[in-house]
Formats: sequence, C-alpha cells, structure tokens
Amino acid sequence: MPSAAAKKRMSDQLPYPDDQSRLSVTDLDAQLRERLERLLQDHSQADLARKTGWTRSNVNRYVHGAKIPGEFLVTLCTALNVNPVWLLTGKGDLYVTDVSANTQTNAHELLRLIEALNAVDKMRLGQVASKLHLKVLHDLREAMRKYRDVRDALKDKLRPAFEQLLADLRQALERGKLERATNARESAAQLADFCDDPNLLLEFDQHQATLEYMLKRPKSATEYQRRSFVRSLLAGRDFTAESAVAAHNLVISLVAAGQLDEAENICQAARALIPLRAKRLESFQRLLILHADVMMELGNVNEGVKVIQSVLAEAASEGIRAFALDYSTKALALGGTLQYENIGSAAGASLSRAGLAVLYACWTENPAHVRDACARHIDTGVEGGLGSTFVALHAHALLGAASGDANALIRFRGDAESYIKFHSEEQELLSLYGSIVETQAARLLARTDEARSALLGAADHWEGLPKGTTPSFLLRAIHARNVLDLVTTNERKEELAAMRAQAEAFIAEYRGKGYHCLVWQPPQATSTVVNSRGVLTTPRVT
Repeated sequence: MPSAAAKKRMSDQLPYPDDQSRLSVTDLDAQLRERLERLLQDHSQADLARKTGWTRSNVNRYVHGAKIPGEFLVTLCTALNVNPVWLLTGKGDLYVTDVSANTQTNAHELLRLIEALNAVDKMRLGQVASKLHLKVLHDLREAMRKYRDVRDALKDKLRPAFEQLLADLRQALERGKLERATNARESAAQLADFCDDPNLLLEFDQHQATLEYMLKRPKSATEYQRRSFVRSLLAGRDFTAESAVAAHNLVISLVAAGQLDEAENICQAARALIPLRAKRLESFQRLLILHADVMMELGNVNEGVKVIQSVLAEAASEGIRAFALDYSTKALALGGTLQYENIGSAAGASLSRAGLAVLYACWTENPAHVRDACARHIDTGVEGGLGSTFVALHAHALLGAASGDANALIRFRGDAESYIKFHSEEQELLSLYGSIVETQAARLLARTDEARSALLGAADHWEGLPKGTTPSFLLRAIHARNVLDLVTTNERKEELAAMRAQAEAFIAEYRGKGYHCLVWQPPQATSTVVNSRGVLTTPRVT
C-alpha cells in the first residue's frame, strides 16, 4: 500500500482537471496584467513606455483593464529582457538575465575584477592591491580587448560558413544521414558563438531538435524546441509563422511525453499572442487543432470539437482540412458517435488516424476489431508505419490473448523490454503502458492472479512517472477498465479498493463530460471527488 507521502506525490503529479484549473481568455488577461504590475515595481509607467516605444497612455490603459495585445508583450521581452516563459505562464525567472545563486556568487567575483579593471583604466592605482595584481589585470584587460576585436572581425567572415553548415545540416536531416548531420551540428555549434542573428540561431535550434528526435532522444529534442519557441518570440515584434511552427512542434513533443498541462499553457499563451491578421496562417491553424487535441485529452472534448469546427470553417488549405479531420475523427470516437468500423475505414490515408484506430480497437477488446486493425494498419509491410510502434505490440498481445495463446504474454514481455531499452528516455511512460497491456492481456486470458499482480505493477509505475505526466485518455480508460474488471466492490485490500473507487469516479466523470465511448456504467463510486486523470491518485477531500 502506498505511503501517505507517496499518495501525496501522486496527487501532486496529476492535478485534477476541473473547470477551475483551466484558463479562459479572461483569466489569461488577468494573469498577464498581474505580471505587468509586477514589472511596474521595477519600472515606472513612463520608463516602461520610453523603453518599449509605446505611449504612456496605452501602458496606463493596459494596467487598468484594456486587453493587452500580443505585440506589446513581445516588446516587453525584447526591450526589458523579460523572460517570455515567465510572462506567458508565470513560471521561471522574471528576466532572461536572472541567474542562479551559484552564478550570482561567481558574478560577484567577476564584478570585483571588472571594478579593478576600471581602476586600471582610469589610473586609480590606489584601488589595486599590488603591482603584481596590476600587471595581471592589465594583461587580462588587453586580452579581453583583443578578443572583442577579433570576435567582431570574425563575426562577418564566419557568417557564410555558419550558413553553409546549417544548409549541410538541413540536407543531411532531410536525407536521414544522421552521422553526417551530427558532424555538421558539432561544427555549426563552434561557430554559433560568433553569430548574433536571431533567425539563424532559431534555425540552428530547430535543426538540433529534429536531429535529437531522429536519434531517439525526445527529452533533448523537447528542450531545443522550448528554446526555439522562446527565440521565435524574441526575434521580432510580431508573432510570426515561425513562432506558430515552433509552438506547434513543442506541443507535439509535450503531448507525446504526457506533459499535457505544459502543452495547454503553451497553446493558450500562443493563441493570446496571435494577431487577428495571422489567424488564417496554416501554422496557426495547425496549432489550434493541436490545442483541440490537448483539450480532448484533458477532459474537454466538447470545447475541442468547437475549435476544430472553427478551423474547418476557414481552413487555409486542403492539408489543414485533412489535419483537422484527423482530430475530428478522434473527437467523434471519444464522444461515442463513431464506432470502430467507421474509424478503421477512415484511417488509411493518415498515420495518426491509423494509430487512433488501433488503440481504439484495443480499448473495445473486440477480437474482430483488433484483428482488422492489425491487418489494416500494422502488418502491412509499409516502412515508417505503425509496425514498429508500441501500440503494435499492444494489439498483437491482445490478438494472441483473444485466441487463447498461452505464450502471448511471454512474447509481449520480451518485445516490450527490448522496445523500452531502445527508447530509454521514454522508459517511465512506456513501462506504465506495458504494465497496463500486460494486465489487460492476462485478464483476457482469464489468468486473474497474473492480471492482479500486473495491475499492482501498473500502480508502482504510475507512482514513478515524472512530475506533471498525464498518460493519454484511452490508456487511462483501459487501465480503469482493468481495475473495474479485476477488483470487486467488496475488495478487502485497501489499495485495490481505493483504485476501484477512483476508476469508478473516472468513468462517471468523463461520461458526464461527453466521453460516451466509455460504454458501461460502473457502480456508484464510494470515494469523494478524485483526481480523475489517473485512477491511482489519492481521493481529494472536499
């Protein structure tokens, strides 16, 4: 049974997604205004207006309730070195130049050296401790001056070389030449310190993110995508297509890693910055559709449907229309309007819809659906398809269990272990997924003891997830189904009884929110309101 501290950690990891925790545009405006007022503790309105180039009357209006435009927020970042992440989400340091305690200590030491150099420069020799110190500092000053001169001279000369390396890196990535791309990246990194062009540095970070993703290092890729998003905001006054692309790529990575709350924050912040004239950009419309997906994963399927419909009404291209229809299919499936037969038949042209069809078939536990999903979307021999994904292992395990294959679980455990070893940066989330599949397959094989043991293993993996990680909705739904089928209403083990109560609450809550794919009605929940993003968290006392 988890300790009280462990239960608290689980509760902290998966915050309850009630309506009060979601930011409306009004809430976001209010939070932005609070941060503007914080900035005014360091700058007067007149000073802020002078540095940003906006009129004092406009600054005063924004402080007292007028909607704050995205262009003004970008100007705050560029003119005052405000950290965009802090400005948009309230997280992180206030200024880009804020530093850690250790760095501050080093900075104080450096400041002493700079003051001594100043003294040398002004011939105030009384402030220098000795002639020896004077010579050392004089040599240092000369070295620094020469370095600056050399750097300025090299900057223009090295720019063409940096641009060529970026082109080589881009070409290597497009051709899948990872060794060549790695070498080009390392060479470009040596020249990046001599580049002051924000657009070239943004391109470099984007290429680095792509390379890290191709090297199966999603955490590193996400960090470069965060940097790209911030760089795109600092590159100019307007929220450009590049910014929307950077936000789009970052949100995809965050959703894949289960970081749904951060993805929601990025989407809301980006939407607040988009000027009206940019809302028909393809990059922005793709971001809107991804935001709809995040909403669906967090329990707001109806609002997600509205966003998708708004994009379809003004789709910038046929590509955007197809992209929107992928997620519209998902919304209709979660809402219970589409059954597997409709999802599967619609999935041929899209990898994302194919993935949805396979996972939805696994959710239904219908052998005919799983068999069709494997034949149609996995065992096709098409390179780059779903055949090498974890959801393929899931479907094959269920197919074996449905046919009574006693070795299906053994094969799945071996395949899952190999897959996780090759995707080590995703170990925590994949290990949870594997435990849920193992529980489901053992349950379908009627090996109840094995299934209950795997269920407890899933509980341990859930507790070990990185803070803020929320598994996908369908994965949570399958886990809840495992719990409800394996744990009776009169369960004596306290841990399992709590899991059943929370699973009941999850099903009831999400059905109430319109997720009618949750087709059965569980018994009355015995717990108070719980964190329904994970059925393993401690019930919230109200």
